[in-house]
Amino acid sequence: VSGAASVEEGVAYVVELSADGPRAEAITSWTIDWGDGIVTRYNGNLRLAAHVYGRAQAAYTITALANDGVADFSSQPLVVEVLNSPPRMLRLIPVNRVPEGSLARLTVVFDDRGCNDRHVVTVQWGDGATSTTTLPEGLRRFDVAHVYADNRVDGLPYDVRILLADSGQEEIEILTVVDVFNVAPEATVSGPLAVEAGRNATFSGSVIDAGTGDAIEVSWNFGDGTLLPFLPVTDPAAIEIMH
Repeated sequence: VSGAASVEEGVAYVVELSADGPRAEAITSWTIDWGDGIVTRYNGNLRLAAHVYGRAQAAYTITALANDGVADFSSQPLVVEVLNSPPRMLRLIPVNRVPEGSLARLTVVFDDRGCNDRHVVTVQWGDGATSTTTLPEGLRRFDVAHVYADNRVDGLPYDVRILLADSGQEEIEILTVVDVFNVAPEATVSGPLAVEAGRNATFSGSVIDAGTGDAIEVSWNFGDGTLLPFLPVTDPAAIEIMH
């Protein structure tokens, strides 16, 4: 059995079969152990056989066994190196504009000649956060999601960098952006609906903001010309007031 010294994963590797001696033309079958757990039996006196390796490896050892209907004849081993082939992106489904505090989801469809490769996805979201996911063997699509605590101060989208690496450590880079916009906070106020003139009344308030990274300040306007200065929402004096 003879063949090239190397081949890329996912590409058919062709070997040449030959036999010498008085029984060479009487061969009725060949059995080939491809060295990756696959053993194939071929009927007839073949001259060529092919196999596709699903994962890169420095050395696979191939052995062939010829049979003439009476006895088996083994070949010398053939060692082949299977070279890694990097993944390639087929389609990126970007996220539309999302409000701060909401889930931003990206989907990527890709291909890899190494049908048995496992892949690791690393996403740098552009806000300092990084996520890493290991995909099951054979999966060629992934969905990644992230919650942005705040929009960018300059109003620009976040630059997102996706790194996709296969079992052979071949890596490709996918770049995209996510546009995150600000959401106004929602305030609620509770207190008496009526109070006698000249008497104090206590009011309390609460603020909800989808942007968990936002700095919120509160001011009170009592409608009688009294306007209090802004205070951080974390200050107890900002959310409960007597007037």
